[in-house]
Amino acid sequence: MSREYNESCCWTIEKFSFFHNYFAIIDTADYLADQLFIKHQVRVGFGPEFVCPNAPYRVIMCKCWKRDVDAFLAAIRELPNKMLLCGHPDYLTFCEDLKKKVQTVRDNGGVLTNETDDTAQKVEQESAKGATCQAAR
Repeated sequence: MSREYNESCCWTIEKFSFFHNYFAIIDTADYLADQLFIKHQVRVGFGPEFVCPNAPYRVIMCKCWKRDVDAFLAAIRELPNKMLLCGHPDYLTFCEDLKKKVQTVRDNGGVLTNETDDTAQKVEQESAKGATCQAAR
């Protein structure tokens, strides 16, 4: 992600290729970005998808020809407006939060900052459950 684009819903993926540029885009299960790619006449190859829990969004890996990058980015620039029109007013906020979370994890060497807090809370809750169950007997 060293070569950042101004779009919060599209990240570059650094991968060597003579012919393609690689991206990760944030879309919905309805694949609203596909219609924009068709409109801008961009041929996009899609890869793995990662569904975000508790959110209607998914991160989709994709690639396009290097000669089509400008048209690809023009389509991506229209995506936030399309999301808003299709009933996803929290789309840009979600994208920015996800980008911040990824940046935080990268800065911390691959560890999510509140991951340890969650583990400690789970252990504490489990021990409390055991104590109340024993007290009830």
